[in-house]
Amino acid sequence: MTILLKGIPASVGQAKGPVRIIKTASDLDKFREGEILVAKFTDPTMTIAMNKARAMVTDIGGITSHTAIVAREMGIPCVVATKNATSILTDGRVVIVNGTKGEILSAEDTSSEQEVSAAPINLIAEVQDDSEELNIDRLLDVFTSGLMAMDPKTALPFWDYDFGPIFGDLWIKKMLKAIKKAKEMKLTPKELKELFPGPSVPRKELIYSLIDLKVGVIPKEKRLEFCEFWWDIVKEFTVEDRMASKSNKIHSTKEIDELVKVIKWENGTQVKGRACGQIITCLESLSYGLYSDIFPQFAAENYGPYDVSKHFGDVAILLIKRFSNLKPVELWPHAEDYRYESVYIYSVYSNMDCTIDIYNHQVYSGNTAERLIAYAVVTNQSKFENSLEEMQAIKNYLEPISVEQYKRYHELGFEETKAKWVLQRSYLFKNFFERIGMDWNDEEMLQRVKDKRLLKEPFWDFRYPKEKLLEFYKKVLDPRLDTYYENWKEIWKTTVSTR
Repeated sequence: MTILLKGIPASVGQAKGPVRIIKTASDLDKFREGEILVAKFTDPTMTIAMNKARAMVTDIGGITSHTAIVAREMGIPCVVATKNATSILTDGRVVIVNGTKGEILSAEDTSSEQEVSAAPINLIAEVQDDSEELNIDRLLDVFTSGLMAMDPKTALPFWDYDFGPIFGDLWIKKMLKAIKKAKEMKLTPKELKELFPGPSVPRKELIYSLIDLKVGVIPKEKRLEFCEFWWDIVKEFTVEDRMASKSNKIHSTKEIDELVKVIKWENGTQVKGRACGQIITCLESLSYGLYSDIFPQFAAENYGPYDVSKHFGDVAILLIKRFSNLKPVELWPHAEDYRYESVYIYSVYSNMDCTIDIYNHQVYSGNTAERLIAYAVVTNQSKFENSLEEMQAIKNYLEPISVEQYKRYHELGFEETKAKWVLQRSYLFKNFFERIGMDWNDEEMLQRVKDKRLLKEPFWDFRYPKEKLLEFYKKVLDPRLDTYYENWKEIWKTTVSTR
């Protein structure tokens, strides 16, 4: 068969179906069950169509883009970064999407496709470097690797590093004041841990503010103090691989053993795996609508993978998906009416591996729907809703909610979106700030971003050679070096653009 397009393989498997190009909102109404969704890139307004799709293809995006993430959860093939799929393909054309190889091929007929998944594999090796001390070199390696797996062009409402530095000096000034107060109050990392839903919020602050520390021209001593503060909280949460180079583990082996015993498990099938994936797609979209593409970790976090072979046989891993803080009324007053404050999904897969990066993006080695052997869906921390009928009801409720929430955000207008983004970032630390007697909301930051354009600096152009970009990022982000933001353009010129 003829290869029509090539791109980045983002979700394994192969599927055949008719193409449906999505360019405008009106195109979504035409989407039918079993079609191949083709778009420049996806966003949460496409949730209902994505849940119907047999496969997905995009012009742009990375392996941790929105499209790739939800495709892997539903166990459908996905190819991203084809550059021009929306121009080359046409509505109704039957194609084969090979997500394992990253290819879109012509098809002779419309017969049913056969799913293709990766061969069984062993669990990943335990992370060797797992010391208690903060290893900054390794932190930079893990951070920059996660960064370059993304695509700035798909970030919504805008690429965060084009906006955050506008008020980064104010943010880091407030954070350093908060750290000082927390130490004066003698709050321990164990006590501070209780103020966050999981390790991804403090871990993201640790890496995200490496830029703010340079924007604010913070002295080296204070930069390192800042890093150690958040590192100590991350350590308190995690049991291994604290930087999340491959996993995000907060449960001990004993805790997992006890959890497996109390969960009301349902046997997994491909149909039920797809149903779980559809709920996850809705919740991922809702998280983006509530907290933006940049801070969804407050609402959505992946834990694991945990080896549960002794409970489920073969090579079995457990993944736990936490969706919580789904009713942030301080940000969105209407969220008070949402049915769910939290949804937890427990999934056990056989002969499949999963890695989780420092941004909490997950990548699977096989087809999730095909490899699911047991699962549980828990709503509002207490109710098991495992039957297909119950899961269908959850999906049917969440689909329009997630679409409408994202539309609310997307339609705010530029000035209101900037203000909301500042509030969203601050809201992640609401409990922390209030515990030490500080306001979580900050009017000075809101005033700073008012009437400001995005920075659009060249630093995030991933078309340059990877080795040059990595050299630049490690040089400017390293908290041990006085490479302040005001000098980044010169460093960029000598490190990347002129060599």
